[in-house]
Amino acid sequence: MQADEEILKAFTACGLTQELPTCIFDQMGRYLCLLYKTSDISENSVGELRWVLFAQKGKEGQQLPPTRGTLVPHTLRAYYMALLWKLSKAPCPKIPSPTDYCWETVEGQFKPDFCVNAPAPEALLELRKCNCKTGCKRQSCGCNKNQLVCTDLCGCGEICENIILDKPVEIDETE
Repeated sequence: MQADEEILKAFTACGLTQELPTCIFDQMGRYLCLLYKTSDISENSVGELRWVLFAQKGKEGQQLPPTRGTLVPHTLRAYYMALLWKLSKAPCPKIPSPTDYCWETVEGQFKPDFCVNAPAPEALLELRKCNCKTGCKRQSCGCNKNQLVCTDLCGCGEICENIILDKPVEIDETE
């Protein structure tokens, strides 16, 4: 795989200053696209590439590149580590706080902040589908496991027991 000069410059710039250059996020996104693209895909943004791989190629989960919301904190944490390595050569270096680079303090320990926003709109996250063959009563049913009822998108069909039966509409006849 060939990375162009701009991507290589972005990698080289990691850790040179405490302030992260904004171009690094764009170049890391472009690099990620190079890693996941195939010859018939021309998208150059992470969001567009994720959509094409999902919608046209049927990829899901770990087969998709990270979202922009996970790429940003990962890039910040990697930048921080490069900064520490480059500062390690200096006598008495001024080390910035990890919390400025997508680390958070939980119970006195640093934990990585993995995502700065939701991976998808809330309405989309609630859309699930299963292909159960056993009636959707067990935790192996993805819908049941996530405490959701099966929908028309599911492949379980007539055998499904994870549904809400429609209540008959009550009509007020006093009017």
